[in-house]
Amino acid sequence: MDRPALPVVVAWRSLIAAPTVALGALAGAALRALRQT
Repeated sequence: MDRPALPVVVAWRSLIAAPTVALGALAGAALRALRQT
């Protein structure tokens, strides 16, 4: 059993991707706010 089940991999990737996308959106909004000032 070297490879995990596909649903586990998908769930793990989505679990990691969600905070990453959220942080990216926050960083983008912060950069836009800083550039406008």
